[in-house]
Amino acid sequence: MNEPESREVEPDGDLYRTIFDLSPEAIVLIDSRGRFVAANGRLEDWLGYSPGEVIGKSLLSAPFIPRATKATIVRNFLRRMSGKDIPPYEVEFRTKSGDTRYGRIHATIARNADGRAFGDLVMISDVSELRAAEKSLVRRSKELGERVKELTCLHEISKLAIEPSLSLDQFLRRVVELLPPALQHPELAGARIRLGEREFRTERFEDTPWMLSADISSEGKAIGRVDLSYSKDGSDGVFLEEERALIETVAERIGHMVMRKRSERQLERSEAKTRALLNAPPDFMILTDREGRVVAANEGSATLLEVPLEDLVGAVIFDFFPDEMAERRRADAEKVLRTGEPVFSEDEVEGRFYHSRIYPISDERGDVVQMAAFSRDVTEEVRVRRRLAESRRKIEGLHDAARRLGRCDTRDEACRITIEAVRDVLGFPVCVAHMAVGDSLIVRSACSELPPGLELDETTPRDSAAMRAFRENRTVVCGNGPGSACTHCPDVFRSAVCVPVGDTGVFEVLSPEEDAFDEEDVRLLELLLGHTTEAVRGVAMREELEQQVVRDPLTGLFNRRYLKNITGQEVERARRYGHRIGFLMVDVDNFKEINDTLGHQVGDLVLRQVSRYLRAMVRATEFVVRYGGDEFLLVMPESGPDGESVILRLQRAFGPWSEELPTGDIPVRLSMGFDVWEPAEGRSVDEVIASADDLMYEDKKLHNSERSPVSADGEA
Repeated sequence: MNEPESREVEPDGDLYRTIFDLSPEAIVLIDSRGRFVAANGRLEDWLGYSPGEVIGKSLLSAPFIPRATKATIVRNFLRRMSGKDIPPYEVEFRTKSGDTRYGRIHATIARNADGRAFGDLVMISDVSELRAAEKSLVRRSKELGERVKELTCLHEISKLAIEPSLSLDQFLRRVVELLPPALQHPELAGARIRLGEREFRTERFEDTPWMLSADISSEGKAIGRVDLSYSKDGSDGVFLEEERALIETVAERIGHMVMRKRSERQLERSEAKTRALLNAPPDFMILTDREGRVVAANEGSATLLEVPLEDLVGAVIFDFFPDEMAERRRADAEKVLRTGEPVFSEDEVEGRFYHSRIYPISDERGDVVQMAAFSRDVTEEVRVRRRLAESRRKIEGLHDAARRLGRCDTRDEACRITIEAVRDVLGFPVCVAHMAVGDSLIVRSACSELPPGLELDETTPRDSAAMRAFRENRTVVCGNGPGSACTHCPDVFRSAVCVPVGDTGVFEVLSPEEDAFDEEDVRLLELLLGHTTEAVRGVAMREELEQQVVRDPLTGLFNRRYLKNITGQEVERARRYGHRIGFLMVDVDNFKEINDTLGHQVGDLVLRQVSRYLRAMVRATEFVVRYGGDEFLLVMPESGPDGESVILRLQRAFGPWSEELPTGDIPVRLSMGFDVWEPAEGRSVDEVIASADDLMYEDKKLHNSERSPVSADGEA
């Protein structure tokens, strides 16, 4: 390249050179033959190649452009040089160490004073982190559930906002179509954006009682409105808190877009080179002297600081920051002045997060004479990272709770593990477990203390949310005002989630705030209680198997296998306290005749009825065992030696009971034998049971003699 042409493509002008050198983005200048003739220091910061290693190289020989990328870059370069407009696009780059980076290319034709194109001015924005964030969002989309729709909406709006070729009307038409799919009931939702005299709406939008709105503001004035509507009430609370935040954020971004478009129209009237560099400025950009007095600033700075641009220029920038932040920025500025090196910082201001950089501007002697500060709003990225971390924590906690539930042995243990997980993992401090008893519920357990108005073993009110969840076998969410959650404590709790635990009960989570639970809360609670349900079913199955081992399947009484456990425990207790144990052997008279004459079904019915009778006649501390066939054994701890009175009481009560049995002319009576085991005697329990059995047979002989056989002619 000859000398005039070289000077023609070099950056010129002090302001141009300052912006060129201090821009946070990598900038290169390419001549009409595709050779690099200028590059700023950001390229080396980003890819590791100094300007000296780049200048003079062609697009085809540039070491930081991979082979797969070169064809795209060269093709677009040739198209721009032929006069065609090429929108910004993203390609892959390679660092000097071999790492992959992704950059978004904004390019514009560089022209000389007479309008002739002499090269291509290219700004490369590092979008590697954005690529990584997008991949992370895809991986975690299932955990975020419905919230992903809102984040996707905001992400799509953000991408639209940086499309330089998109007009404001096109932007608003695209945004209004993005809003309904981000809501909890997109099939019922509509959206409308009004900006001045212009209006954009979806086909389904209509004015209904179920609407949500937010003002669009610019420079402190309302210039429009965003409206969302449902064609009918789609949920208990109609709109979620996240959806309220969504529409406010969208309205805010539309306001920013309006201001940006205004800035772009102003920039279009500026010199072409400056417009190309500032086509996508950062949120905040100022130039100050050594004392921090603002020399130049962009509209984003004035908007962020809520100060008119004309009042900002000439003022000390630190005076616009909160005291603590102003002190940190002064310290950063002093460090830049002292070291001549840029300083990076992160700040949180009123719930929003910013990444900031301060760069030194030196004169020809190397002395720092000015400072350039850039700041970018990264609130959404920070919030996404925090949501992902919180979701990860909750999922890991639920996984641990599920593992513990899978090992629990009792219903009470399963309830305790569930309460701990609800409190410690999901963050709900007030919860109550209701246990099913027939078609009712009783309060079985709760968190560290019961809510006011509840008592253990108290019957749950039939008109409560917990009973509704139990009757309908579905999750019930309440939270529209006082008393809607729990009718038996109306002045305390205003929101509740009631989830049935199979057919064994209901788990209830309470909050004193209205609309305290969102869809993700309910989903995670249902996920946990699904594991609780399986744990309770496993405990019930084990208990049922244990009962099958020790219970007689026909009568439900303890069997002889369990008799040894009963007598062993009672003998040990009787020896300790000096008590007696009574053993009453009972036999059903004429049982063989009933089976042979009326059939085994009637015989089984008689055995079941006799079993119910014996269970009804004994005390809570006494046991009834089916000893074998039609024989039953009553184990009576702390019983006296008077067996005759016991037998007489049972036989008298059995008379009316037996009249209900369907045995016709065959009488049903009980033969009984009673004996007592005493700790001081030398007899074993087996000997006492055998003695009671002998006495029972004596009683049976007496009953048989009383029922004389009848001859064919009717004489005895």
